Amino acid sequence: MQEATGRSSVETSLIADLKVFSQSKVAVPTDGGESAATEISGVRQFARRRGLAAWSLACRTLVRREKGRFSMLTGDQESEIFDRLLRVALVKQTACGDLYSIPAAATPRELLKSSWHRPGPIGLFTLFNARFYIVHPEPGPECRVGEEKLAYALDDPARAKHDAARRAVQSVAAVSAESVDWSAVDLVIATENAVPARLTRRYPQVLWATRLGLQHGAVRVLSTPTASGL
Repeated sequence: MQEATGRSSVETSLIADLKVFSQSKVAVPTDGGESAATEISGVRQFARRRGLAAWSLACRTLVRREKGRFSMLTGDQESEIFDRLLRVALVKQTACGDLYSIPAAATPRELLKSSWHRPGPIGLFTLFNARFYIVHPEPGPECRVGEEKLAYALDDPARAKHDAARRAVQSVAAVSAESVDWSAVDLVIATENAVPARLTRRYPQVLWATRLGLQHGAVRVLSTPTASGL
């Protein structure tokens, strides 16, 4: 998801929007009618896009500065640590009602729009060779965090209904963790131990990381057998 210019496609598109906006004026009608609501909605949408552009550019600037510090010396030559884009996989289970819902998204923007709630680590998809997976639940005790969280919705019928609808949508796009070739990536970020330990131990050359949730059950992640296999 990178362009030849060095900028990601989402950055290039959003920077173009900023240039157009900076050369134009937005007039909001004062009649309070439908046209006013439409204009205000457009301004708000642009403000969100502008915020994403600024955030993405700031991340790229930080990466450039950090890459300048972390280098290796080989003889008289200085080379970067990575000789190619880092291959990253972000994974969650169908029981996770947060983050993205369309693994087949063609662009970072499309992936971002599929999020149920937060923008999440979308920068991974603008800076690296990243892919997103939704996997089916696993029976291992280290992989039950997401399902344990669902128990908190039993006393809230509205939330329970929403959670069930999200699981149904995500189940259509989900795959078995066993079917994924994890050796094709360098780093796997598994939300709440989405990948079982039996698989992480099978790929010792991959760096495995657990992304903790910020809701009920986060402490449980720390006390269960880790999926990292480390």
